[in-house]
Amino acid sequence: MYRSKVHARLARECGPLRFLSFLLRYPFASVRRRVRYARSVGSCHKKRQVREVSRQRKRGRVTPASGMSVARGAPNALRFGPRGWTAVVLGYVVVACVVTHPLPWNLGTYLPGVKGDAPVILWAMDHFWSRLGEGKSPFITERILVPRGANMMYSTPVPVLAFFAFPFLGNLLLYGGLLTLACLVGAAVAMARLVRALTEDDRASALAGLIYAFSPTMLSLVATGRLPQMSCVALMPLAVLALVRFSETGAGRSLAIISVVLWVLALTQVYSMASLLVLLVVMGLVLAPRMLVPRRVGAVGVAVGANLLVAWVMLTWVLPVSDISDVVSGGFGFTSTGVVNLQDLFLPSARNPLLGGLHERVYDLRNGDIPSYFLGWGVLVLGVVGVLRGWRDPRVLAFLLGGMAVVSVAAGSVIRFGAHDVLGPGQMPFEWLTSIPFLGLLDTPRRLIVAATIPVAALAGIGLAGLVRWTGRGWLILAAAVLLVAVEYGQIGGPASAVPVPEIYERLAARPGTRTVYEFGGGLASSNVYLGLDFSTPSAFLMYWQTLHRKPRVGGYVARTTRSTYQWFERAPIMGDLMALIAGEWREKIYTDEEVDAFVETFNLGHVVIPPGGRRDEYAKITEELLAGWIAAREEDDAGYLLYDLSESRVPAAALGSPGLS
Repeated sequence: MYRSKVHARLARECGPLRFLSFLLRYPFASVRRRVRYARSVGSCHKKRQVREVSRQRKRGRVTPASGMSVARGAPNALRFGPRGWTAVVLGYVVVACVVTHPLPWNLGTYLPGVKGDAPVILWAMDHFWSRLGEGKSPFITERILVPRGANMMYSTPVPVLAFFAFPFLGNLLLYGGLLTLACLVGAAVAMARLVRALTEDDRASALAGLIYAFSPTMLSLVATGRLPQMSCVALMPLAVLALVRFSETGAGRSLAIISVVLWVLALTQVYSMASLLVLLVVMGLVLAPRMLVPRRVGAVGVAVGANLLVAWVMLTWVLPVSDISDVVSGGFGFTSTGVVNLQDLFLPSARNPLLGGLHERVYDLRNGDIPSYFLGWGVLVLGVVGVLRGWRDPRVLAFLLGGMAVVSVAAGSVIRFGAHDVLGPGQMPFEWLTSIPFLGLLDTPRRLIVAATIPVAALAGIGLAGLVRWTGRGWLILAAAVLLVAVEYGQIGGPASAVPVPEIYERLAARPGTRTVYEFGGGLASSNVYLGLDFSTPSAFLMYWQTLHRKPRVGGYVARTTRSTYQWFERAPIMGDLMALIAGEWREKIYTDEEVDAFVETFNLGHVVIPPGGRRDEYAKITEELLAGWIAAREEDDAGYLLYDLSESRVPAAALGSPGLS
């Protein structure tokens, strides 16, 4: 009877983890130790009462969760203080420098993931201020796809990032490098704040920040140069923290913080916004019983109404919304490959110096937007401990279900584990998400995985705080956890290099005027469709070079381009033939002088650039034959680039002489 009572009270008062330990040790314990076990029941009950009293005294403030937090003043709790947190932040800076090497030592000349979209983002920032300086909307561009222009609504306008780029307009490469480091450190600090509010243990908070900011998912964003998504991950934990605080206090400012973060993400990177939205909705449903009181329901209603009003104003007066059905997306074929495979959640990153070999043998690399999203074996164990320690608290359940929901959405149209279909095809969560207006353009589910790292880091922090409280060996547990994260997540350095600038573009920048540049092989490009692009020069480089020469371009890269735009260029006289030339052969059509003159005037052509390569001489011959009456000068740089300058009007070819081939 005595033993059954001890069992019952231990299970009720001390939680499943301690109860499991009791069951394993009790049969082999001495009489004295069994008495100690019995006393521990009373200790658990007393601590539980103290926590309940503390909650009542702290009404109106965020309080630690029952069963998972370290209360203020408890023997195992640790407060770093201002100096301690300064040291932690400096530690984050050091780690950020190590994992992004050689970027920190080459600020102003290097970019991370330089062959990705990073140069395009710098172009978008330059475009933002150029358009504002002209008194025009930054959500429309006339600098590329001349003379049609492009709608930036479904592309990368990044107005928030551009706003802070103003002091760096003279050196956007410096801004890109600083932004990368700042986002990693900011993400770590934001997650540390979230876990500190949950556990009140600074050691657990510091480790959670390390897990979140330097996980393989976040380092994959650095490696692919996704500056907008990196900036978003630094803000996402703040929205989750605001939701947790609202569930405790009902403060309206928490809803305001959530709204601001979601709008910033929507104007920066829509995949991050959608991922966070899924997490917040699921967590909000779990925490709904705490929030369903008259005053809080009213605050939620006001917040929803205010956001709908802002959305109406944005779509009506600010953003140039076009027919979404005309915008080209990847379609099901693209969506079904750019997905998260559940198997890859448990495979270390290829950049891990100790565990990367396993990645190369089994990894399902179908789309490289997120090269690795390894969650970590030991980190997941810490998360399981966090769930066991806080199983009574609805916030723990909210994190658990929210993370599972994000993973299921990121899995796309069919949930796979390796080569096996676990669930689907059918009505999958991703399909429900993309049925929401404007979110139908999401065609790479893999990118949605970023929000799943928030519950993983938070639960791992809760688990670490629980272990510290249970064992009383705070620093030893922390050191072991840091070593574990270093082994599973560690990498030294990442892809980073300088953006090359050919000499011919420096000469082009010195040319007066703003007449249009046509670049052979530059073409029109979006994330999944292109026309007249031969990949001899990355389209991202061509976009960055425009920030230097500042002349309009016939070609250009934006994330989403309308079908009507592609069709217009395909049907444009002469230009359509030039675009088709890149993928085939010249049609040998004879054009009249009037047709050539109309072609030059339609595009306001002033310059033609031909890159080095196997077809350079062929392109040069076509240019000289087609524009014989317009070519005023020709130059070549050491790298083999050719630059043709066109005159203001047609002149007799004999007056200038044939430019010839060099």
